[in-house]
Amino acid sequence: MASHSTSGPREETNLWLARIERGLRAEEGPALREWLKQAPHRKAILESAQLWHGPEVYALVASLVPAQDLQPEKPRRSIYKLCVAAALVGSLGFLGAMAALGVTPWAYMRGERPGRYLMPSGVYVTGIGETQKVTLNDASEITLNTGSSLVIAYSPKSRDVFLRYGEASFDVTPIQDRPFVVTVGRRHFQAVGTRFNVRVLPNGLVDVTVTEGEVKVLYATPKLPDDPALRRTTVTYGEATLSALDAAAVGAHFQLVSRLEPHEADARTAWQRGLIVMESLSLPDALDEIDRYTQTRFVLGDETLRNVRIGGQFKTGDVDGLLRTLRDQFRIESTRDTQGRVVLTPLRAAKL
Repeated sequence: MASHSTSGPREETNLWLARIERGLRAEEGPALREWLKQAPHRKAILESAQLWHGPEVYALVASLVPAQDLQPEKPRRSIYKLCVAAALVGSLGFLGAMAALGVTPWAYMRGERPGRYLMPSGVYVTGIGETQKVTLNDASEITLNTGSSLVIAYSPKSRDVFLRYGEASFDVTPIQDRPFVVTVGRRHFQAVGTRFNVRVLPNGLVDVTVTEGEVKVLYATPKLPDDPALRRTTVTYGEATLSALDAAAVGAHFQLVSRLEPHEADARTAWQRGLIVMESLSLPDALDEIDRYTQTRFVLGDETLRNVRIGGQFKTGDVDGLLRTLRDQFRIESTRDTQGRVVLTPLRAAKL
């Protein structure tokens, strides 16, 4: 039997809030719902969440208790908006908690309450060199590329996907009045009857490639790019609509939209066929791309190799095939050092 002492509920409350902050595990969601059946527990966790935790935590807890338990001076709509804003900043532990409870942040903004009408959510992760195809209950399909993670949160009125890192392609079934929204960091991409690819780049930008239909880059507060090179390009602000063969490099406050040739779009999505297609990339950039699909690490043994341009089609994860191509077509030799890394040198230097 649970203790009714002052310290017992307080300790349990702090424990549950700590679990929510770091992200609930699958088995903890039902346990939290069970714990919240007792009115003193609900009162304690609401007060503590309101005083000591962010609005996203309070909103999540508030969604799990009866409406009459909520503080009347806390307008629900304001809480919902704060929840979405905080969650989209990148609170990955909070997203994990939401997934464990079957809750979607967009539901907060619309004032929906989670319950038996929510459809299953899920967290999907791929390792280096792995891909995974997910078929959703609306017949939409998501394919994760190597080293990727996303959270799926479906409700009757929305379809929300949070790409945490990596890359994924989306083939979306159109459903009227039930938007399909992909969120990456602070930006949101809405699609209806669309095929598109989203990749989180190392520099913090999000690369979006549309191959069919349209994707809306939803509104974000305008702000000039920090990168001087980007400031010299034609960036746009606010909302943008991308059509087939459009691409966009999307920052937190801006986007750079460009038009692709069919072969360029094909190269960007070649990973879906198990291929890497490169067109005159510098050797370091080419190796960065190849690194995504293999645990093998490459080292330039000669600085002159930085000037070599690489092009061609390679199988993802096929290191031996890559090394043969480098030797036969680009005169680059490879050896392994004591750490197991592949050291690349000009072929003539290796033969001395």
